[in-house]
Amino acid sequence: MQKMLLIGLLFIVVACKKTPPPASDQGYDYYPLDSGITSIYRIDSISYNDNSGKIDTFHFFLMERMAGLVTDLTFKEHRIIERYVRKNDSTEWEQRASFYVLRTDYNLQKVEENNRIVKLLFPVGNTLSWNGNMFNSQGRQTFYLLLKGNTYKSPDTTFANTVFIQEARSEPGNPVEEVLVTSVYASNIGLVHHTNTYINTQVTGRSGYKVFQNLISYSKP
Repeated sequence: MQKMLLIGLLFIVVACKKTPPPASDQGYDYYPLDSGITSIYRIDSISYNDNSGKIDTFHFFLMERMAGLVTDLTFKEHRIIERYVRKNDSTEWEQRASFYVLRTDYNLQKVEENNRIVKLLFPVGNTLSWNGNMFNSQGRQTFYLLLKGNTYKSPDTTFANTVFIQEARSEPGNPVEEVLVTSVYASNIGLVHHTNTYINTQVTGRSGYKVFQNLISYSKP
């Protein structure tokens, strides 16, 4: 009798045990971290000089390649993202400082110059706003998930199933500052677009920059 009871209890425990949801349901595929993934972006930058009133434009290419793993003091493995830049197709790639990415069950963290920022929350779509600076000493910076599952059209191609994140924005009608930082992630690809705008209106004119980062090439090993 006891044996049958134990078998019955075991059956109940096994039957009630929930199967973990697929990774795609969590949104992990919005930022794949497989070693060897290579993304190439075109960077278009506009610089405003309030002293001279001059507006300069810059164009170059940025390559990000997922390399090995590094373990931090808490024994968490971060993926190393190597960076390279070049002016055009005829010049050689020049290496720049790497950054690191940690993906936990709950969020995606980017570590650059010892600054840790939470870029995404998992499951993607369950939480529509969060403090991107929750793991650093800077002031609160509220990130907003504005769109999920939409198609995004870049100047070069179209990406299906994306999430649109607003990382910073000045108040509408602000006469002194124009701030807009956004990121778009595509399923099974990662970051496909990033905008970083900061314009300050001085007495002598506008000062600041606008930077647009668009994915033009993507490959997996």
